[in-house]
Amino acid sequence: MVDVVGPTGLDSARDNLIERLHALGAVETSGMIAVAGRPTTRKLRVLGARQQIVRIDEEDTSPFDSLVEERLLAACRT
Repeated sequence: MVDVVGPTGLDSARDNLIERLHALGAVETSGMIAVAGRPTTRKLRVLGARQQIVRIDEEDTSPFDSLVEERLLAACRT
């Protein structure tokens, strides 16, 4: 069993990620903490001739509030 812990948004990207992880089998996603008003991080890799040329990240890098931080830490401890 693998436990996935991290912040996500409350969006379709989160739903898609959880669906894909569950399809893999023994993956626990209860540690994926949904944060209102924050998008799920997305990474787009641009490839050319079978090599990555650049990666474009769409993410919010602002600090979490203390409640979200504590929920993430609690998920790591379990």
